[in-house]
Parts: sequence; C-alpha cells; structure tokens
Amino acid sequence: MIQCNIRDVSARKRAEEALHHAHERLRRFVDSNVVGVLIADADGGVLEANDYYLRLIGFSRDELARGGVEWRAVTPPEWLAADERALRELRELGKCTPYEKEYLRRDGARVPVLLAEAALPGPDAEIAAFALDLTELKRAEQEVRRLNAELEERVRERTRQLEMANKELEAFAYSVSHDLRAPLRGIDGWSLALLEDYGGSLDDRARQYLDRVRADAQRMGQLIDDMLELARVARTPLTRGPVNLSALAETIVGRLRAAYPDRLVETVIEPGVIGHGDATLLEVAMSNLLDNAWKFCSSRRPAHIAFGATRLDGERVFFVRDDGVGFDMAYAEKLFGVFQRLHRTSEFPGTGVGLAIVQRIVHRHGGRVWAEAEVDHGATFSFTLEEGA
Repeated sequence: MIQCNIRDVSARKRAEEALHHAHERLRRFVDSNVVGVLIADADGGVLEANDYYLRLIGFSRDELARGGVEWRAVTPPEWLAADERALRELRELGKCTPYEKEYLRRDGARVPVLLAEAALPGPDAEIAAFALDLTELKRAEQEVRRLNAELEERVRERTRQLEMANKELEAFAYSVSHDLRAPLRGIDGWSLALLEDYGGSLDDRARQYLDRVRADAQRMGQLIDDMLELARVARTPLTRGPVNLSALAETIVGRLRAAYPDRLVETVIEPGVIGHGDATLLEVAMSNLLDNAWKFCSSRRPAHIAFGATRLDGERVFFVRDDGVGFDMAYAEKLFGVFQRLHRTSEFPGTGVGLAIVQRIVHRHGGRVWAEAEVDHGATFSFTLEEGA
C-alpha cells in the first residue's frame, strides 16, 4: 500500500513538472513578442495579451489589467464586418481563416495586421488570436507599386519617343529613296543612250566601264526597293488567318522555273502545310527564302530544294532546305542583319536585305528564325509562327 502511494506521488510529480515545463515554453513563446498573442471573450474584451499586441493598439499593461482594452473599440468601423464573419466561422468550425484587417491605434495611426483566431475549449467561449503587424510589408508593396507605375510611365514615354523616331526615320528613308530614284534612272538611261548612240566609237574598256555604271545604278535601285520593302513590312497592319504555305511554295517555285528555264531543280514540297498569319507578308517571307535557296544552289545540277514542317520540342517549325554552297556557321549571326552578305556579289547577286525582311516578318508573327548550314553542303532556314494567334 505504501509502495502504491509512493508510485502515485512520483507520477503526479512528473505530471506536474511536465505541465510546468509546457507552461514555461508557452510563456516564453508569448513573451518572445515575435507575434501578437491575445485571449479575448466573445464580447470583445481582451483578457490577456503580450507586449507585441499592446504596442500594436497603443495600450499599456495597466489598462489591460483594469479591463480597459476591447478589440472592437480599436477596430475601424469598415473592418467590423470582417470580424463578424470571423466570429461566425469560429462558432461553426472552432477556428477561422486568417484574414487581414486594420487596428486604429490610440494615437490615430492605422496598423494593418494579419489575424488568425481559434476558439478555446471550455464554458466561457474564449478566443485565442495571433496578430502579425503588416506595416512594413504594406509599405514595401506600396513602394513596389510606385516603382512599377514609374517604370510603366517610363516605358510608355520611351515607346512614344521610339515610335516618333521610327516614323521620322521611315519618312526620311522614303524621302531619300524617292529622291534617289530619279538620278539613278538618269544614270542608267544616259549610260544606255551613250552605248547605243556612240558604242561604235568606244573601245572595249570604255564599254565595260559604262556596263559597270549601269549595273551599279541598277543594283542601287534594287537596294532602294529592298529598303522600302523592309520599311513596309514593319508598318503593314497584320490580317491574321490560316495560310496554305505549301500552295505559296508551289506558286513561288513555278515563278522561279519560268524565270530560269535552263535550271534543273528538283523540289519536294510537303502538301497541306498551314501556318497562321498575314498571307501577304508570309508570301514575302517565303519568296525570300525560296529565292535564296534557288540562288545559292545554282552550281548544282540537279539542285534540290525542300519545304515542309516538323515538330521541335513541341513547337511547329517550318523549313526551307537546299543542297547549295552553304556557309560557315561561325558567321550565322550576321545572316539576318541588313546589308550582311557571306558571299561576294560577283558570285551571287543580291543586296543583303532579304533575310532581314524575313526576320522582321517572322518576329511580327511572334516567331523566330534561324539557319543551319555547312560549307558546300547546303543550308536549312527554319522559322516558327505564333500558333492560333
């Protein structure tokens, strides 16, 4: 009997010590003041609170001891409805979803807080709540919004400036191009007249000089046309819809065969390839790509050109492939720049604008364009279009 009493006393002491330790841990947490902690009754009176919470609302511990702290009294009227919703949720579920509100501190300042509440077990319908001060977070959010608004305004201003500069540049380019056409036509025309009227009295070298003058004047005229085309594709409004790229390729190849009847070129065009975009601009892009393929495989007999579509990493990719002279991939980044050429004009005529036009059209369709090649083993030009735009 004595041993039983000793065991009971020992067990009770261990339970009391465990309870004491748990109470001390809870007290240390409450007094750590990392978050506001309070216990309130259903009528709104604050029964207990830590220093963190008292600082939030601007009350002293003496006022709390006298029962002079009520959470409804420090809540702005527009937030009382949120508190009532939380109380209804507490009665139904025993806890409420954390929510934001404001406290009206005694000095008149408003303090944004995040509240989490739970009903305490027992007959007194008491509530335990945790309140986190959101002042610094809200201040940071306001600063982010201010910076975003400032950045957006800067972007709008820079966009306006860029649009104005682009319009001025386009107007200047058009004006210069238009003004250059007449003297170029005159140079070509008078050179031709000189050859026709006085060619018999000129030696071979003089005629070669005049032929070069005419060729350069014509090349300059083509360059002007290409520059105007580059400006046009940049400002032409897009009319999007399904475009049969296979049919475009067939038409363009037919035109090339008629223009170069002596060329032997075998073509493989995948049927039914549909892209989504502006039909007029996509025809310009396809024309430039197929013209390039036709030009750079001119030394092959027969030459081979293919058009089709494939999937790359889940993305639809269109391609034009040839078995022509190709190019060194070390210079691939230059390809799509204006006036960039990887071959001499004497080998392959052109102005170096065609691929820049292709890139601009593809970019306007939300896509990208790139090339892969090997010297003397052909090239493949690939592009994507924004699907279903």
